[in-house]
Amino acid sequence: MNKPRQYHSDLASLLMGIEHVPSALNTQIHGLVSDSRAVKQGDLFIALAGQSSDAEANVRDAIERGAAAVLIDCDEKDKAKDLDAHEDGDAVELYIPGLRRHVGEIAHRFFHKPSAELEVIGVTGTNGKTSVVNYVAQFCASVGLSTAVIGTLGYGMCARGEKLIETNHTTPDVVDVHRYLAHLRDVGAELVAMEVSSHGLAQGRVEGVRFSGAVFTNLSRDHLDYHKTMDDYADAKAQLFACPSLRYVVVNVDDPYASKIFQKVRPETRKIRVSTKVDAEISVQQVSYEKTTRAVINVGVDSVELNSPLLGQFNLYNLLCVLGVALARKNSAKELGNINLVRSVAGRLETFSAPGEPLMVVDYAHTPDALENVLKTLSPLCNGRLIAVFGCGGDRDKGKRKEMGLVARTYAAFSVITSDNPRTEDPKLILADIESAFDSSDAVALIEDRGQAIRYAYEHGRAGDVILVAGKGHENYQEVNGQKYAFSDADCCRALLGIGQGSAHDTREGEQS
Repeated sequence: MNKPRQYHSDLASLLMGIEHVPSALNTQIHGLVSDSRAVKQGDLFIALAGQSSDAEANVRDAIERGAAAVLIDCDEKDKAKDLDAHEDGDAVELYIPGLRRHVGEIAHRFFHKPSAELEVIGVTGTNGKTSVVNYVAQFCASVGLSTAVIGTLGYGMCARGEKLIETNHTTPDVVDVHRYLAHLRDVGAELVAMEVSSHGLAQGRVEGVRFSGAVFTNLSRDHLDYHKTMDDYADAKAQLFACPSLRYVVVNVDDPYASKIFQKVRPETRKIRVSTKVDAEISVQQVSYEKTTRAVINVGVDSVELNSPLLGQFNLYNLLCVLGVALARKNSAKELGNINLVRSVAGRLETFSAPGEPLMVVDYAHTPDALENVLKTLSPLCNGRLIAVFGCGGDRDKGKRKEMGLVARTYAAFSVITSDNPRTEDPKLILADIESAFDSSDAVALIEDRGQAIRYAYEHGRAGDVILVAGKGHENYQEVNGQKYAFSDADCCRALLGIGQGSAHDTREGEQS
């Protein structure tokens, strides 16, 4: 395996075409950071305004830690106040209007243009990002490529059995995005499949990335605490498809927002449509969902027989998106059959079973659409009652709480409402918001402690029942009042069923990501 390289550059090269650097102040840069606490000797510190601080708040801290140079975001009025490049002790300071929009290009240059040397495929949508990213990486690895992923589960190489390195966000900050791409290139990746969130797009976290392909999965209610309206949310997602480096896009045209996505696509970019309803480049002739998902899928002029252990219509759409990428990459008819080798992702319809016990299922579904899809998928597997354990995150879109309650009331025989990362909100108020969807005659219980809620559902279940524990999936923590406490839905299920680590079935895959 190749070793990650060390990077350095001079300041003028990084800022060419962005800001003039006098030759006397052109210093060598040995690292690039946007968090002053991480500054090391010789680094370039990118000073941007935070939610509760201005751009200059951490400049002194960065210089004291050894920053060789500091770039400070400012507006044009501030720049007019004779804020030229100057020395501040041993550091060079430059004020740059609109710095935030340039950081991606600066990082692209500093890390030696990693995305230009990789095939980077961005995947966006409300549900399915994690699934499609991992499915694309698995499929492309099966046809001989060295693949990697960046997303909710972390970043790292796909086919070496390596544990992914955790990230703080679905889409990391812009400097880290380029850092991770550089690392993956340096250790041998050829293709990187990457989750691109609406927050990441709105906040410029993928600026400077030369995407080769982009995939749109779907759009349904989520994050309206941030985007305010569904049109604003869709506009944020659509930004990915305006990227000038795109060679192809894969779009689920059954989604009502597909037309908004296509409006952003350049005329020269190849457009691949996927659908289960209409004729498209990727379309379905026939489909059945029993013990496996079976279908005949048209892929351009070829066809492939799908026989996948990944259940549910949502997973069919996820696999169609993968085949859209395969069509764009000109994979052979024989290689298309490798779609049946794709397997599940941790915390996505992950099942746990023991003889004589209810089947317990952990899934990341935390939107109304995702919860409905998973419950519909599990219903045919259920010989008894379908029980849903779920909650809603605190400090997030409150409008979806009642909607999720209505979904559970409609599709589950019994619901247990509980906490799911309440953050700074009172969990009781969140539970009450969800409970408002239920009538007094409905079978529902409110149990604030998530571990106790899962146990309650288990103790009231029996063989033949299916218990869905939804909302957290792969997460190994519960966030309360700014603190993250160790907690795992999967570990809870294993303990209740008396099975060990690794005893979960991995034959089914869930939706939300």
